[in-house]
Amino acid sequence: LVLLSAFPSVLQGAFVLQPNDTVLVLSKIFPFKTVSYDEQTSTIAITSEEKSESMQNAFIRDRSTDSSSAFYEGSDLPGNFNLKTVVIDPGHGGHDAGASRNRVYEKDIVLDISKKLAELLKSNTKLKVVMTRSTDVFIPLSQRTSIANRYPADSTLFICIHCNASRSKVGGRGTETYVFDLEATDAEARALASRENEGESMDLTMILSHCYHTGTEPYSLDIARRVQRSLTTKLGFDDRGVRRAPFYVLAGTKMPAILVEIAYLSNTEEREKLQSESFRQKTAEALYDAIIGFQDAVNKSLAKAKPN
Repeated sequence: LVLLSAFPSVLQGAFVLQPNDTVLVLSKIFPFKTVSYDEQTSTIAITSEEKSESMQNAFIRDRSTDSSSAFYEGSDLPGNFNLKTVVIDPGHGGHDAGASRNRVYEKDIVLDISKKLAELLKSNTKLKVVMTRSTDVFIPLSQRTSIANRYPADSTLFICIHCNASRSKVGGRGTETYVFDLEATDAEARALASRENEGESMDLTMILSHCYHTGTEPYSLDIARRVQRSLTTKLGFDDRGVRRAPFYVLAGTKMPAILVEIAYLSNTEEREKLQSESFRQKTAEALYDAIIGFQDAVNKSLAKAKPN
């Protein structure tokens, strides 16, 4: 089954596509699922298929964590993106506190880090800086993506900042950075995305967004690797790698986009560090350094792509 951007013309019983038509092969996007179309109700149904353990393991290996040590320094950037705007999205807010332990709330930690990052960018670069929220207010996920999408996709970077939590005995440990993918790296990544998506309906959004993310993925992966490497190196947290999951805010944004889980509030040691203002400043500086490195790589890719 394919999803077309417009109904095609038919010539001698065959579909005729125009040069700018988009064709999305749903069976390729959803491995191990059956995609069917009901003409009477005009609905698309996606159902799971039985699969062998070997097939599933092979697919999971394809989407395994991308360690920040496997890094290409922007060598694979196509040169069709020019960074001018950074949209910073502090997770949660208002009545939605996010993760919390001992009266330490994710919404407050990530807002402070985001504001410090915004100040660094405003003071030291010519980049336009936009925050989806700058106070303790609740912003629906759809509004966060709408704010980002006001800016051109070929010159805007979206960074969503969160803190993690775990019910494990040690409370989880480390830093991880996510890029968009319809299929999560593993069950843990899938559960995290489901939790952060706050029950938002995603199926159609995610199917259509695949069209947008095909071209932005090299940039999303590049900034994700830089952020992951900078945070783990400068903060000393365990490196949980660059991972993939179907987060709503990553699905709904049309530009290069990442979601970073700085550390675990459920881990006593990491929570105590995040309570320190100087450590939050250090976190913002690590994010800033990654963005500057990304900007340099983008500029080099643009220069390389220019005709001689």
